Amino acid sequence: MAIAFLAFSSQVFLYKLSAQNDIFIQNLAGESFSVEQKISEKPITILKFWSAWAADNCIPCEMDLERSNKKFATENLNDKFQFITVNIDKNVGAVQKYVSEKTWNFETWIDKDTLLQQKMQVYNIPTVLIINDLGEILYHDGQSPTQTFEAALQDILQEN
Repeated sequence: MAIAFLAFSSQVFLYKLSAQNDIFIQNLAGESFSVEQKISEKPITILKFWSAWAADNCIPCEMDLERSNKKFATENLNDKFQFITVNIDKNVGAVQKYVSEKTWNFETWIDKDTLLQQKMQVYNIPTVLIINDLGEILYHDGQSPTQTFEAALQDILQEN
């Protein structure tokens, strides 16, 4: 999955994912799938990169994941978007244990080799990206300092 940089506006960056170097990733059940195909299943995909060691030791990180779970469980927008967490830990067993103790309503992907993290230019955790079904990254909180995630999501959902 190659990423090309394109200017979208003065406030939001846009990248275009390409199938040339698609990444295959696993979910918690160990099932492997194409990231590009999963992203194309809904008009909007929200990816939140995180780590179990950070969430377990970082109260704001834990609160952020819980807040996301409540927000996306209560808003009936499942036909418009999918919310997926991407864990970057190498210890899959620890991630499975951590997630099994939660009552989350979203899917968790495992990026233990950090291939997706590198392709998406995620340098800090947590990091959130909003991607459309064409693979265009409409929001990257590590690179969109003038707009908050909530404002970007609201704008993008209004357009779609």
